[in-house]
Amino acid sequence: MLTNPMDYSTLGFLGLIVALVFSPIFIKWHYPILVFGLGCPMYVFFLKGNPPLWQVVVIISFGIAIVERTLSSDRRFIRVPCITWPLLFIFAMAVLTSQLTGGIGLNTLGSQVAGGKKYITLFLGMAMFYALTSRAIPKEKRNF
Repeated sequence: MLTNPMDYSTLGFLGLIVALVFSPIFIKWHYPILVFGLGCPMYVFFLKGNPPLWQVVVIISFGIAIVERTLSSDRRFIRVPCITWPLLFIFAMAVLTSQLTGGIGLNTLGSQVAGGKKYITLFLGMAMFYALTSRAIPKEKRNF
């Protein structure tokens, strides 16, 4: 009687509990889950805004890659300056454009400005590059 089971705060709390339970699986196999999630045409219907599965998987995988890089000195992102500099330029231009046009607004989260979903998709695409380059291809599989 005190709570509504379909309320977003209740579902968010349950989502955090499920994420905590599944966190060892994500930590150990985040890269294969990332590769699967990028090609999977599913939508996460229970999250606000119905994001595609690849966006959720990229957020989780990018976070784990950052933590791995921070905790371990042998884990590094593959350095590709000819891709990194244009990505940083596009990021800076997107942030500048969003600030000049009223900010990154998401109607789903109650903002009066619309169009933030495209910014989120752009930023997650950049994060996907770093999540994919967080792990080098093993030498025995490079010719494959």
